[in-house]
Amino acid sequence: MNLKNIMIKIRLNLQSQIYNTTITIYLYFKYRFQIFTTFIYIKKLKLNTKKLIIQLGSRAEINLPPLMYPIYNISIANWNGKIVGVGRVSNARVEDKADLAGRPQFSKKLEGNLRNGIVKFNLAADGKVSNLKFLHKISEIPNFEDPRIFFFKGQEFIVMTQVRSPIGNSKSGAKCGVVVENYGTKQIIPIPSPYGKGIEKNWVPIEKDNCVMLLYTSSPVTLIELDPNTASHKLIITNDRSEKDLNGRSQVVKTPHSEIPYIRVASKKYATRKYGYTALHYFEILSENLRPIRLSRPFIFSSRRHEFCQGIAIVNSKLYLSWTEREKFNYIGSIELKQVMKLFN
Repeated sequence: MNLKNIMIKIRLNLQSQIYNTTITIYLYFKYRFQIFTTFIYIKKLKLNTKKLIIQLGSRAEINLPPLMYPIYNISIANWNGKIVGVGRVSNARVEDKADLAGRPQFSKKLEGNLRNGIVKFNLAADGKVSNLKFLHKISEIPNFEDPRIFFFKGQEFIVMTQVRSPIGNSKSGAKCGVVVENYGTKQIIPIPSPYGKGIEKNWVPIEKDNCVMLLYTSSPVTLIELDPNTASHKLIITNDRSEKDLNGRSQVVKTPHSEIPYIRVASKKYATRKYGYTALHYFEILSENLRPIRLSRPFIFSSRRHEFCQGIAIVNSKLYLSWTEREKFNYIGSIELKQVMKLFN
């Protein structure tokens, strides 16, 4: 290598270091500023950690059997008055600590490459699990993660993220898309990204009677209508927007309450001093045509650590919620719809 090429390489490395350092400094100060804005937001609502905790009628840890890796991100649905659940089995998890820019730290040091599996089971309100089985065995990429279960015309479907890369020791970037699986027929329908993105995940199923719908984004409300028989789908972009730019979490379910045509649990990440960017949860009410109507005050289940509410099921006038804390502990809880309405006052 001649002197000119050496100098070019040194210059490019220096530019890269300066760029990375600048980005890190920006993210460092942005994180601390957002800690302050989070504090002001919570203060204006006259809330603190204790007042943020949602008052549930029941709350129980889900007693899952020990497997090779933990089960988490539990999604639930009502099937003929009984609750069924699906979950992700994985060697990937988020630790409580965050870096100086507030980003969570992922721990896969002992297990090597990312491994995922999907399980299904029956679930009681007291957390007892029965009839657990694997829908997709634990495997390396390509594999599935973060399932959400729903029913349509008497058939059981699961929306999942399909992780496609990196495979093995490849240095290629992460790529994933969304698929819908018919549990009965085992047909898996891949749905291409509407905008050609390399990473798509966490699309929210909507339990409507006449068609299968997926909520793609909330600001603006963008939907994907799917015909599971023909695998055809179309993108529907509306002029409606949620009050906040929300992340998809639970399904959207129909309720018998006169003021709640449809409801879901969504979240938005806010900066915390101890745990980086973590989520606050919201109930969002949607109209019959899936237009956002009202957004509840924010809430948490127990703490500002990493909580993800992946499942919601309506049984009579009671909502059942499933959530995971720190990607280690899974819970199921219930709340009457009339109590949910108090969160909108």
